[in-house]
Amino acid sequence: MKRIDPRQHRSIDKLHKAYLTLVREESTPLTIQMLCNEANVTRPTFYKQFKDIAELKYHLHDTLLRKLKQSLTIVNPKPLSELQQVERSRYLTALFEHIYENHSTYETLLVEQADSRFINHMKSVLHDYIDEGITYTGYHHQLRVERPLVISFISGAYIESITWWIQHHYPYTPTQMAAQLIDLSIYGPYNLHDE
Repeated sequence: MKRIDPRQHRSIDKLHKAYLTLVREESTPLTIQMLCNEANVTRPTFYKQFKDIAELKYHLHDTLLRKLKQSLTIVNPKPLSELQQVERSRYLTALFEHIYENHSTYETLLVEQADSRFINHMKSVLHDYIDEGITYTGYHHQLRVERPLVISFISGAYIESITWWIQHHYPYTPTQMAAQLIDLSIYGPYNLHDE
């Protein structure tokens, strides 16, 4: 893997931030000069890293989604019956922590200026995580509906829950969001067990 020096990292970070800032403004078509001005870098610096704006955009997507995938990597998998309560929400909490740590990017690409390519790749990361999780539960042979439908249903719920959380300005902590989604998954939305 090619090593990037710290100055290049800083330039890339500045260009990522500039891209997000200018995409939010959406007043005029985005140009490389506008990006360079916003990031306070030169055009040669831009071209040293990226051939065009699309490549910058895809690099931003890939960088963020690589981090998302890392936060959802299941280590030491166990069947559901062996998981303690706190372990059940570990990865879901990590998902919401990742979103919160990168909130500016998710606010832009998921809500304010929804980017379909980004959202589709995010869904793909979630699909892989959910598929892997289903396998590790130990109950994957007992699904009542087709596995692809289960995966689509759960990933859709995650995307919509994340979007709701962002749109409502993070009213719950990542731990609280994870616990609520686990409760919804197990018990559904009604308090029938209290009657």
